[in-house]
Amino acid sequence: MHDFGGFGGLGVLGNPVVASQANPARTSQLARARAGFGQIELGLNAYGFRADMVPVLRYKPLKLAADLFAASANSSQADFLQYQTRFEQATIEGWQAAAMVKKAEAGAGIAGEQIEIAKVGVAKAQEQVAAVKAQIEAKKKEIEDSNSFFSQAEISSAA
Repeated sequence: MHDFGGFGGLGVLGNPVVASQANPARTSQLARARAGFGQIELGLNAYGFRADMVPVLRYKPLKLAADLFAASANSSQADFLQYQTRFEQATIEGWQAAAMVKKAEAGAGIAGEQIEIAKVGVAKAQEQVAAVKAQIEAKKKEIEDSNSFFSQAEISSAA
């Protein structure tokens, strides 16, 4: 009977020296498995300790992971604070722009009212100009009447 796996009998290529030696990888795996079963039977964890004990050397990877997490959290916090600052600044700028729009609308309303007031002033000034022109025409007529022949005759007969 030939065993081509190297476990007893003739080994690879019929070499009796190789056949007498066990596969080292297989031997290691079997030893680790037996040790693992022994730890399970004794109620130990994978590191060979009771369930309530964590080996001191195992805190180092936890600390490294915690430090990495803390650095990531600090970075995230800084990013969030920067975003929050920019968001608040944009909100303030939006409020300022809205206030400027309201101020401009109010200024436009005031300007419109001033235009209407000016139109009323122009109309009153035109009425006053028309009244002054009418008075000028009346004085011209009075002067013409005083220089007329009939008015001079009235003046000489009264004298």
